[in-house]
This record gives sequence, C-alpha cells and structure tokens, in this order.
Amino acid sequence: MTRDEIIRHVREYVRDDKAQYAILIDSPWGSGKTYLYDHHLVDAVSTAVMEGEPKENIYISLYGIATIDALAKQLMTNFMLHLKWKRGNSSKEVLNAANGMLAIASKAVSVSINDMVSMDLSKFSTMKDLSKVKNFVICFDDLERCTIPVDEVLGFIDNLIEHCGCKVLILADEENIGKVYTNSNLELKYLSLLIGGKSLINSNGEENAPKDITAISVDDLKKLNENVYSVNYIYKDIREKVIGKALPYYPSLKETILEVINGNPDVGTTAYVRDVNYREFLLKHIERIEKSFMQTDNRNLRIFLRWIDKYTEIYKRTLEYYGNAKLYENVVDSFLQYSIWLSGAIGKNKKLAPWNSGLNVDYIVFEGNENDHIMRHRFIDEWITKTYWDDLAFNQSAKQVINLEEQESLRNKKIQSTGKALGELQDWRIKPDDEVERLVGKLTLELKSGKYSYMDYQNIIDLLIYLDKMKLFNGDIKEIQKIMLELIDQATECQEIGKMPRTFVSEAERKLYMEIYGPIESRIDEKNREINIAAAVDNNKYESADKFMENCQDKKDYYIEHKSFTEFISIDRIVELLRKSSLEDIYKIKKAFLLVYDRSVINEFYMKDISELRRLKEMITNREFFQIQGRTREIAIESFVEMLVQVMTYLGA
Repeated sequence: MTRDEIIRHVREYVRDDKAQYAILIDSPWGSGKTYLYDHHLVDAVSTAVMEGEPKENIYISLYGIATIDALAKQLMTNFMLHLKWKRGNSSKEVLNAANGMLAIASKAVSVSINDMVSMDLSKFSTMKDLSKVKNFVICFDDLERCTIPVDEVLGFIDNLIEHCGCKVLILADEENIGKVYTNSNLELKYLSLLIGGKSLINSNGEENAPKDITAISVDDLKKLNENVYSVNYIYKDIREKVIGKALPYYPSLKETILEVINGNPDVGTTAYVRDVNYREFLLKHIERIEKSFMQTDNRNLRIFLRWIDKYTEIYKRTLEYYGNAKLYENVVDSFLQYSIWLSGAIGKNKKLAPWNSGLNVDYIVFEGNENDHIMRHRFIDEWITKTYWDDLAFNQSAKQVINLEEQESLRNKKIQSTGKALGELQDWRIKPDDEVERLVGKLTLELKSGKYSYMDYQNIIDLLIYLDKMKLFNGDIKEIQKIMLELIDQATECQEIGKMPRTFVSEAERKLYMEIYGPIESRIDEKNREINIAAAVDNNKYESADKFMENCQDKKDYYIEHKSFTEFISIDRIVELLRKSSLEDIYKIKKAFLLVYDRSVINEFYMKDISELRRLKEMITNREFFQIQGRTREIAIESFVEMLVQVMTYLGA
C-alpha cells in the first residue's frame, strides 16, 4: 500500500469504535515506517475524529525492552508525561517531549504488574486522568526487535485493547517477528544442530546437503538455526486474535526521496539536504538515483540517508574539478551508480570482491545482480567504507570514465529501449487497477513500435506472466510472444540478449516461462548468428599475421559495438595461422589479440568469449595436436598462451 492508503486505513480504524483489534503496518527494516508514523500518522490520528474528543498518540519503541514490567513502566511513564505536559503545551509538543524524556523519566516511576492486568495507580492525580486512556492510540514500533517473548507482548497489547479500550498500531517487519531468539545462546544451538553427523533433509525427505556434516557451510548452518529455533511460528498462531488488519507498506521510492530531499511543509518536515546547490543536483539526477536504488532492490530509508551524506563530498569534488568537462554528466552517472550500489551492498551485508592489486578502476558484479557489470571505483570504496579520500584515485577514475566514453565512438549507435511503460510498471503494486491496465496497453503499443531492445524482452515477459498470475493482465501472452518473434525476424543488426537467471516457485511456473521466453531467446541467438556470419565473411584475414592485424585494426570498433571477438573469427583457422607463422608473426598475432582486448574496454565483452578462448588455449597447449619444434618457438607459443590466460582473467574466468 502507498502512504496515502495507509493513512486512510488508519483514520477509518481510529474512527471505528467497534474495531477491537490492533493494526499491523508491515514493511522491511529501514523502509521508513517510523518516518511514516512521525510525519503522517500522528496527525492522521489526532484529526481522525470529527466530533467529540480527539484521539491522542503515544509512541513506544520495543527495541531493547526485555520484560513486560519494563514495557508497562515505559507505557505508564509516557501516559503521565503526556497528561502533565499537555496542560501547557500543544499536542505535538507534548508527544515529542514525552518521547524525548522517556529514558530518564522511566527510572523514577514505580510500576508493578501482576498478570499484565493490575497496575499501581497511585501516581495518577485523579481517576479522571485514567479514563483518558480510552482516547489514546498507542504505537508499538520494532516488534521484531523486542526481546520479550512474542506471546507475552501480544497478550499485553490485547489487554490494552480489550480492557483499556485503546487503539493500537504496530510497526514491524512481520517476516522477522520472533527471529530475535535465533541469535541468543548461539554456541549451544549450533552444537545441537551439528551433533551426530546426520545429513540434512528437507521436509519432503530429499537430501539437501552432503552426509558429512563438516561440509555444511556457515550460511547453511545459520539458515538451519533460524528454521529450527525461530519462534515466528508462535507469532503466526496467535496473531489473528490481536491483529485485525495487516497493512503492507510499499512506499513510493521517488515520493520518499523527494520528501527527504525537499522536506514537506504540509507535515512540518524540513529539507534533509540543507545545501541548496546539492539539493538541486540531486533533484536534477533523481531518475538515475531512483533507478539505481530500484536496481539493487533497495528501499531502505536509512541506507538512502547515509548515501546522501557520503555522496556530498563526491558531488563537490566532481563539480570542482570536472564541472566544465564535456563529459561531466557521464562521470556523474558512473559515480552515482556505483556509490548507490555499494551503499546498498554494505547496508545489506553483502560481500564485495577484493580489488586487483594496483587498479583504481575495475568492473564488478554485485550479489543478486550477477548479470550486471558496472564500473567500480576504488576511491568510492575508500570513502564510503573508511571515510578516506584518495584524490589521485578520484582523478584517475574520472579520467578513465571520460577516456572510455571518448573511445567508444559507436556507443550512441547501440540499440537501446526508448519505451516508458515498462519502467512505469515497476511500481505496479502502488497503482490502481485501471492505471495498471492502461500501462500494459501502452507497453504493448510501444513494443509493436520497436521501442524495446532485446535486453528488455525477458523483463517484459517476466512482468506480464506475474501480472497475469495476479489477475491484472487480461491479454494473451502468446500475442506478446508473436510480436517479439516478428520484430526479431525483421532485425538487421545484432543486439544483446537478456539472460538474467531466474528462480521459480513451482515447476508449472518454470514451464510457462520457458514456453513463452524459450523460443524468443532461441530466435534471437539464431538471428544474431545469421547477421554475424554475413559480417564475418573475410577469409583473407587468415592469409598472414599482417592481414590478421590489419583486420583487427579495421574492425576493433565493430567488435566493441557487438561485444564479442570470438563470434567473428574462426578459432580453428587461428590455430592453423599460428602453425604456419614465423616467430615474429606469432608475436604479431598476440599483439592483434591485445589490440582487440584492450584493458580499458575488456569487461564490455560478452562473457561467452571465455569458452572459445579457453578452447584455443587447450588446442595450442596439446602437444599431440599442436606440435612445436625448437625452444624459441615454444617460448613464443607460451607467451601467446599467457596472453590468453590474462585476457580470460580480466573477463572473470
């Protein structure tokens, strides 16, 4: 649900005197639930009742609270502070002051609990004050981080609803409720899981790990511990009695980013970014920022705020040194993308590959995005992880980006998607049905007009299959497949193909996906081969090392554009050329390979070059197949092989 939908549901709940249950607002850690409450739900609660006495707010974070007694003390303290401060202050000032003084004031208040019902009321000035409890809407935040047993917490909340007449909002990541217990007494839990050397089995009886228990990975052990010792199942058994509605919160990423950057006078929030110039820069590049966070599947507000703070220095230095450069925006784009991906990876505890010694710029894939190679910058790693600024590495990174853009003169000729509907549909969960239907129709029209590259065909099929499953796509997926196949048949240029790995929840889903996308992928491969064969007919290049070198010089940009070299040459004929070449010519052929596999653009090649390069290496190192006479000739071939190994290493083999 969007923010506005959550606000509407909360208003209706507060107004409904018959609603004797709690509302759970469910969203992952860091997605902005507390921000939603502080800046939107507090006012929504206080203004919900049109007639009669307005409802009032009390907020309690359950993070770190270990006993029901401590929870009751905190609740009573907040309530008394609220009443005391309200007599001379506005409602919002009272709420902020009470929350701010809670940690200190709670130590001076005595509260006794017996079976979560009887409380010491001596601290209240009048029974009239106690009657005000029914006017309160109590918000419990961080339920998943509470160390009180989940059944006791829910019992306490149920008591507030049934016996005190309170309304209760719960903010939590429901998936992680009860899992806090998996991190206590880990040594004993791990020992119990590892004892006996038994093999691990799934619930269906199939073996899931080697029978040698010592071979289990740390990650597998952690997952097993979570499955065995989590009390999430207890929560699921009793939640229905207490929680009447669970509202999944899917904040609009762009809306959240804009509100953080600009502030929102309507709800009294000031701009987080105080520097006007920096704020304008962020707003200008909002599409890149949003896209990068979406690509990393990251809506964590805390990660976003940390990124904004860290990127300030990168913004200032880039503007100062390269603000007048012709390719300034290309530098900005590269730095924005990598810094956001890195911040997301760190925030989610994902592993980063170690740096190759001596490099300040490289290419990297991130866990969960293995098919996306992006430019990596050492100075950004150092700045974000260690707050160390390396000016030399920064300048080398900027110059490398500019150099690559200048070298790839054919870059702008690459076929790219220009359609808009696919991007707009990424947030389909927060759009009404008729808007989703309209965008699907727009997507179909854009596809027919050739506004999508092959790279997006997989994404389109994937999305439409899922929308069909959700009963939000009323068309025929086979018609979409037919449109794509016709467009492929009409193609006159090679295009990259999207081959992102997918996981399936069932065999039926996998079969449907392969039935639709399988023929499309096969047709693209076939069409690309046809175009490549026609372009590669140049038998003269194998006549001599000079001819081969000349071909590589002439067609280097062509190979870069099509992101492959081995697709356009015959490995078997290269072997024959090496057989008949002189020592000098062997080194010349090696130089021709290095001319094509330029270190500055090598990671832009298809990874499938690796298999053909490996085949070439195996052929010329097989002494029965590729015989060599003379030590100097053997050294020349060994040098050629070393070059192949280096190239494959750069490609990630």
